[in-house]
Amino acid sequence: MAPQSMLLKLAEDIHSKTYQVVKILRENEQAEPNFEADSPAIDPRIETSADYEELKNAVNEAANDLLLLINGPKTFLRTFLTTHYELAAYQAAIEFKFFETVPRQGSIHVTKLAETVGMDADRTGRFLRLLATQRVFKEVKEDYFGHTAASMALAIDPEVNSAAGMQSVSPSPLPKKYI
Repeated sequence: MAPQSMLLKLAEDIHSKTYQVVKILRENEQAEPNFEADSPAIDPRIETSADYEELKNAVNEAANDLLLLINGPKTFLRTFLTTHYELAAYQAAIEFKFFETVPRQGSIHVTKLAETVGMDADRTGRFLRLLATQRVFKEVKEDYFGHTAASMALAIDPEVNSAAGMQSVSPSPLPKKYI
């Protein structure tokens, strides 16, 4: 008999635990989160419960393990070792107030955003597209960007914005020549 597939075991574990998360949300009449700017936040009473926290941690661990196995060590290392580019995009977006400038509803053309924040359109577009790969902003049509749940959290949640702001005053500030 062939040994059980670790990939399938992880996928089944993710499915099972996610089913339990959905069950908890439905039992509490809580809408599921999504990637849209108006995504509902999970009620803190649910999010901080021991059951939810345990499920969340288990799903994250299994999902991360599955990604590592599917992508392999070379892809993992290349991604991990280049995260400073992603952090630079966040830093530029924070310093140049992208989160506050993109309208809360609708979208803005990259050229208009660039003019408003004082950055050239090419760099503005590159930063936005890099952030969009992580579902922070979305390109709704060519060169037009709108908020996602993540970018909206940075735009309106003082705690999230403050945590992100700590990154922008890091010991390695983004050199202006790269902006």
